[in-house]
Amino acid sequence: MNINYYNKYKKFRLILFCFIFFPYCLIVQLIGCIKLKTSYKHEPILLLKNDERIISLNKIIPYLTEEVFISKDNIMTKINVENNICIELIKKHEILNTPIEHFFHFTNREYTIDLRNNDNIYNYTKRILNNKLDFELCNKILSFTIPINYNICSFPSYHNYFLYINYLKDVKIELIISALEKAKFLFLKIPNTFNLNTTHANFNDNDYIIEKGILENDLIKIDISKIIHRYICKKYYLNKSDEQINDDDLRQINNNNSNNDISDKEIKMVLMTSHTLSDIIIFPSIIQNVQALKHYKNIKNVVKLKKKIKKRYTEWENWSPCYNVCNNNFSYKCRYYKCTTENQEFCDQNFHMNFSECPFTPCEDAIKKENEKKEIEKDKNKSIIINHENNRDQEGPIDDETMLRYRKNKKISFFMWIINNKKLSLGLLIFFISVIVLICIYCYIK
Repeated sequence: MNINYYNKYKKFRLILFCFIFFPYCLIVQLIGCIKLKTSYKHEPILLLKNDERIISLNKIIPYLTEEVFISKDNIMTKINVENNICIELIKKHEILNTPIEHFFHFTNREYTIDLRNNDNIYNYTKRILNNKLDFELCNKILSFTIPINYNICSFPSYHNYFLYINYLKDVKIELIISALEKAKFLFLKIPNTFNLNTTHANFNDNDYIIEKGILENDLIKIDISKIIHRYICKKYYLNKSDEQINDDDLRQINNNNSNNDISDKEIKMVLMTSHTLSDIIIFPSIIQNVQALKHYKNIKNVVKLKKKIKKRYTEWENWSPCYNVCNNNFSYKCRYYKCTTENQEFCDQNFHMNFSECPFTPCEDAIKKENEKKEIEKDKNKSIIINHENNRDQEGPIDDETMLRYRKNKKISFFMWIINNKKLSLGLLIFFISVIVLICIYCYIK
């Protein structure tokens, strides 16, 4: 009974499969060919334009004294050297393209604070900031010194200051990110003679600066602009308060330094954080177990400061026109910082320019030749049209299809389109052969 049932429906299943499979292949083939047929009607898709290719100043120097031309409305206009924006800006600025960021390495040391002394800096900080902290402070502290000098304090209001600390322990990135989200960093300025273990601490809660940190390029990054302004640059400009610090104080640098010898001085800072972060970023000064060293990728605390110009002072003006050096078949353009401040001294010392090569535009003689060529072609076309008009009466009516063949595409019938399309023709041929074979198999089984 089961064999008869199987034989009875075997033919039906075979026919059903064929009726589903082959029409599906035909439909897929037709859709693909129709898309191919209609694709030429669409406008070409332009790829996104790459950023301008920057070229060095050295490539521009040979053309600084050359007369140039600019193209405006397809008309080449001669520009004197005095009216060349790029060259004039180079002449006006002695300092060009200085780095927008500078790094300073700080000497540092790790201290493990004695927990038994209730009046030392660790226990005192825990008591005074008990209500402000939502994490447990670690008694492993990092101390570092920041020099007070012109390099750090020049134009402080135009810069951001970031402290970078190399994480030393070989741990997963996820653990570091999680620890940075849960904890913060405490900074405190202390006297140079302050003993972290024995000196009696007596600070106000306002003396502590609390900052968040992030992970950037395998380094812990902390914004300490507030610390630099409050403790470093305020001391550098002795006659100004915290709110009054501005870069006009540069006029008084020499007087301040000569009278107070500020440039050789420095301040001492301590950094405290959670147990997890301290274990990751601070290498202990005393190693009780030598085997613990294998967990560290570096055995030296690395602390450095990055001074970087604020983003709003590094915005670019629009590109200048393309200047064509006709004698050398070379064209270039330039752009420069906007300098959105009235402090001209800052603008002069931090002036940046970029140069880019333009596609060379043929100069005046070449344009004239091209225009003459177009005029000749235009006159030639006019003469052809006039000849057609003159010969119309002699040759009789002109066929409409001939008149329109240059103005619109000739229509192609559906069958001609199938014949011209090799892929579609092959697909249909395979389909019909498959149908014939299927019918033969069916008749044979019957």
